[in-house]
Amino acid sequence: MVARLLRRANSAPYSDGTAVHTSTAASARLGARIVRIFVDDSGSHKMIVSRDPLINRARQQVWEHCVAVALVARDLAGFAFGLGHDEVAQAAYTGGLLHDLGKPVVAALLLDSEQRLLSSGVNGWLDVSQWVEVVRGSHSSVGRLLAAKWGIPTPIRQCIAEPYSYDPWKPYSLNNVVTLANALVENMGIDVGEPQDANAMELALLEGPKLLGFPQANIEWASRDLRTRVAVHIGNWQDPL
Repeated sequence: MVARLLRRANSAPYSDGTAVHTSTAASARLGARIVRIFVDDSGSHKMIVSRDPLINRARQQVWEHCVAVALVARDLAGFAFGLGHDEVAQAAYTGGLLHDLGKPVVAALLLDSEQRLLSSGVNGWLDVSQWVEVVRGSHSSVGRLLAAKWGIPTPIRQCIAEPYSYDPWKPYSLNNVVTLANALVENMGIDVGEPQDANAMELALLEGPKLLGFPQANIEWASRDLRTRVAVHIGNWQDPL
């Protein structure tokens, strides 16, 4: 939904030649009437669920991971850029939220395929480990292609790439902030499945703070009570992580 909102706000009918990088700026550009129509339209789409509760939980974990990365990235950007740069912090939040953009897309395709197979009388389907493997194995390419197709602004698009890739020439780029946030969140186990490359994750945890100049206190603050913060942020009061 956030990706679609950015796409609309940066499209030719609404753009003034400058890119917007946050849902707040996108909403301001589009205006209340257009945003209300947009939200109503998004809310009208039927939510498809799997008959396997473990797959439904895995899908929820995808969302929890993205929210966790967004929250950590926003705090880290606050440390990196200081007071008076709320727009940058919110852009880091957006980059964190969308860094795994391909995962919900692939998950939706798998759920649609499951529904089609069941309706045709086929009983067999992927188990949860296979489902997670497909989502994690294909989401990076899908996310990058979708971001390019939709014209997502470049700073946000750069966050939708390889999960542990820093840009040493632009130490304070949004991509670097989101990359460190992703490594911290995965290291805490807030994700679906195991890290795809544990060695690369460990290296990212070592390189990121040095590149951005963060002391350990900043890292600990950004990661504080993260499971509870995510649960509160998504309104999941009854079933904390």
